[in-house]
Amino acid sequence: MAASPKKPPKRGKRRTAAPETAILEAALRRAADVPWYDLSLGDVAEEAGMTLAEVHAVYADTNAIADRWFVMAQAAMLAPLPKKVAAQPVKTRLEFILWRWFAALAAERRASIGMLRSKFHLPHVHHWSPLVFSLSSHVQLWRDAAGLRAAGRRRQVEEIGLTGVFLATLAVWCGDEGEGQVRTRAFMARRLAQGDAAMARLFAADRDAA
Repeated sequence: MAASPKKPPKRGKRRTAAPETAILEAALRRAADVPWYDLSLGDVAEEAGMTLAEVHAVYADTNAIADRWFVMAQAAMLAPLPKKVAAQPVKTRLEFILWRWFAALAAERRASIGMLRSKFHLPHVHHWSPLVFSLSSHVQLWRDAAGLRAAGRRRQVEEIGLTGVFLATLAVWCGDEGEGQVRTRAFMARRLAQGDAAMARLFAADRDAA
């Protein structure tokens, strides 16, 4: 008697991955069908094959799941630089490092954009203060990874400039539907080049004044 064909695994089947990873993966799968803003922990629990209590014990809400996703993208951003990149000018290093972050998010771009929009949604005022600190930390880590060690006024100017570049590039990336987001990367490269030129002029003037 011929063996019966294997049935495809049911949606919601438990996985062997750690709960944090399994729940995140389930949320990303469900986010392919449900806008992130409308996603509930109950949806995620159903997708993961877990109870709501089990999911809530790991993640307090979907915002916490989003935070985990962005932490993973940040880890990709901070990986050691290849030697050939580390030897390049600072503008090239900054571009390479930040693009790693965008590339990591691009693996689940629709969900990533949904997470960002949910965080910035007007009624979610409780998310705003953590966002400010997260943004500051993100820029500081970006500077550190690129080897920027300036102090005093130069550091302040760098932080303000890089924050502007990051936010402007993020806005372009969210609306860039092109394959590989080539337009976004070109925009980021231009803004970094403009910032590099502005820093050279500004601090050359300081040296001349001294």
